[in-house]
Amino acid sequence: MSLSPDRAVSTYVLKGSEELARPARMSASLLDSPFVRVGQADPRLVDPLLQEVVEQAENEARVRGFRAGYDAGYAQGREAGMVPLRALEQRALERAERERVERRRLLDLVVAHVQDAVAQAVADREPLLEERFDLVTRMAVEIAESLVGHHLSVGTCAAQDAVRRALADVPQGAVVTLRMHPDDVAAIAALHPESLERDIARVQPDPSVERYGCVAVAQNLEVDAQMGPALANVKRILNP
Repeated sequence: MSLSPDRAVSTYVLKGSEELARPARMSASLLDSPFVRVGQADPRLVDPLLQEVVEQAENEARVRGFRAGYDAGYAQGREAGMVPLRALEQRALERAERERVERRRLLDLVVAHVQDAVAQAVADREPLLEERFDLVTRMAVEIAESLVGHHLSVGTCAAQDAVRRALADVPQGAVVTLRMHPDDVAAIAALHPESLERDIARVQPDPSVERYGCVAVAQNLEVDAQMGPALANVKRILNP
């Protein structure tokens, strides 16, 4: 068999298979086969096993190409699908931030209204509270005056109690002068000097001293045991 020099020679490289394959056998003349073109020969026409190997290689190549294309397409599709998803997520975050700011604004507004309402309520009730405080103060003073008046009505013991209250703030051993209302001087004369534990120099009638009151004077000390000035101090403290 000879080949014409002007005919090109085709070379075939077949990929091997992992399975054991036997060598191809030439069972027919390639020159006489109607399936062979001039200058070319397909070994699959001679050996069916070789044809199976080639088809398996083609299938594997097709599967690998499909997988590669699928993976690439999946990655591209996933990336393309993530773009609108990211945009949607960003819009959701922005909307949530706007809602948070709006809720904060409304909360601040409510707090401000509540504070204004409380301040207004306090301002509205302040005159009433002051009025009630004045009423309670007057009642306390009137009760004290009533109690004092009742105490003064019991007799001469009130003047004696006034003397004892005045002398309680005078140091022992001091020489004391008692200033008293003229109508109470006789009641004090009935007191035993030792019971007072003070040296009473004299009892001076003084019309400026209230009835059943007493003012004790000792050296640079003066103790006022009158109820009138005491009540005046209470009124001044309660109504500054």
